Amino acid sequence: MDEIFKQSEKQENINKENLEMVLKESKKLQDEFEKKRRELLRKNEPNADDKSDVQQLLKKQDDFNKIVDNVANEYQKMIKNLENNNAINEDIIEKMQKIQEIMEEITSPELQDLLKEMQRNINQMSPDQLKKTMEDFKFSLEDFNQRLQQTLDLLESIKKEMALQKLSELAKEMEKMQASINEKTKDAKSQSDLSKEQQQIKDMLEKLQDEINKSKDLFDQQKDKEYLDALDQLSQDIDQDGLMQDLEDAIKNLEQNNKEKAQKSQKSSLQKMAQLSQKLEKMRSSMGGSDAQEMIEIVQNTIKRLLLMSKLHEDLNNRFVHDPLPIMPEMIANYDAIQLSLKYLYSAPQILMFLGQKYFYDVSETQNAFRAFFSDIQDNKLHTAKTNMQNILKGLNLIIFDLMQTLDNMSGGGGGGSGMQSLMQQLQQMGQEQLAMNMLTQSMMEQMMQNGNQMSQQMRQQMQRLASEEQRLADNLNRALQTNPEAQKHTQQIKQLTEELEAISRQLKQGKLDKSLLDRQNNIMSKLLDIEKSIQKREHSQKRKGETGRQEDWDVPDSVKNRFKDQLRRNQLQEELKAYPKEYQDLIKEYLKSINE
Repeated sequence: MDEIFKQSEKQENINKENLEMVLKESKKLQDEFEKKRRELLRKNEPNADDKSDVQQLLKKQDDFNKIVDNVANEYQKMIKNLENNNAINEDIIEKMQKIQEIMEEITSPELQDLLKEMQRNINQMSPDQLKKTMEDFKFSLEDFNQRLQQTLDLLESIKKEMALQKLSELAKEMEKMQASINEKTKDAKSQSDLSKEQQQIKDMLEKLQDEINKSKDLFDQQKDKEYLDALDQLSQDIDQDGLMQDLEDAIKNLEQNNKEKAQKSQKSSLQKMAQLSQKLEKMRSSMGGSDAQEMIEIVQNTIKRLLLMSKLHEDLNNRFVHDPLPIMPEMIANYDAIQLSLKYLYSAPQILMFLGQKYFYDVSETQNAFRAFFSDIQDNKLHTAKTNMQNILKGLNLIIFDLMQTLDNMSGGGGGGSGMQSLMQQLQQMGQEQLAMNMLTQSMMEQMMQNGNQMSQQMRQQMQRLASEEQRLADNLNRALQTNPEAQKHTQQIKQLTEELEAISRQLKQGKLDKSLLDRQNNIMSKLLDIEKSIQKREHSQKRKGETGRQEDWDVPDSVKNRFKDQLRRNQLQEELKAYPKEYQDLIKEYLKSINE
């Protein structure tokens, strides 16, 4: 067990050093990038050297992304090692899994997309496009550094719990060994052979004392005073309660084959070890409990602050009609107040483990709306400035709603497994409905081509109905994002899918029936499958190795599985087809027949 902890501590230190290095270098890169961005703002046309400079900066960021991804992979290996050896309890394993997920999200999809776009298209970009893209990249760099710092704070926080867990495990192992040697002493004809085992336990107690002193370095003198005092008291108890003397007496009496005196010292040692184990376990569990209560209070206070800011912004929005200048000081003050509130929220690092992807998405969208508003005012675009004012209000209210859900989950109201199951069922149902609509669209296209690219009135009506159905699917996904914590873990993918469904709906309403529409509909099926795979991957990564005792599935050939799935899908589609006119049911059945021949 000690060797497992040593390996984990070594890897954890390497991970931390790598992230700290990336953060330090990334801050330098941020300064260099901002300097270059300002330089280009003063130029009418960037030259080849300017673009080469930007490419070099992008290459550095790409390297940082790879290092962070590698750290996330190494952290996952470390978790599996601890999990496979039952080195730490399930509560800490779950927290570490969440930290690993947060690590994976440091390099956000927005940052990666911008990076690829600039690397691929920088030589073709107009001066205005380059300046706009660089401004967007600037904010993505800020988010990258902020998430890096938050992850480092989170790693430091979980380290304290792991230190107490290690102390607790050492004490329990020592107690277990003492109980074992006590039984051996009862039956041993000669006790002198057991003195070496008793010496190992004494050595373990000395190691435990050293580890207690080392762990104090992880705790803050002011914030963690309660735990530092408890650790100090624990060290004093070990020194004063005579445990070390009992072990020394047991060793001496075992060497002299004095069974009665050895057993007396061993019994006293075991009682004191049991008390020591209980104190350490109580300290470890109390840390989790007190942290949870502190986090709940922080989230509650943040919600109150943001509610006030939402009301203030609503008043500003109502006051803004033609001239934005009178409200500008209050807009800036409100923006700063929101940033301070979010900083306060992150003051307890472990809160990050309860905040879903949707929360971060909504924060990002709200900050983007603020930036767009200030840019609109600078460019005198009052119409879009008003729109961004409304987007800010919407974003603030969504953040508040996200935090209310977070509070509910922290208080035990969230349901993890059921959320995953219901989302999978919803996505599978959507896939069936989308497949039926895709086939109907293809059938209408074939009909239209047979009629000389002319659309009948019935086909136009059917297109409007399809438009409503596609919009309904988009609305259902939006509702899932608001209410299902599992859906919120896949916010980016679901948001993209929702936007594509809404675009298809608009195209259908406009009566644009062509191959591009069918391609977009088929792409919906691919996106749905991608989300399902992402959910299954997350579920698989969180399964405990201790579940191997359950009955395994029969090894069914893939061809049989696929035929069963096809048959199931066809049976389910029979029910879906009943919602369409009979002539379209026949067309869809013909289509199904053709693709299965």
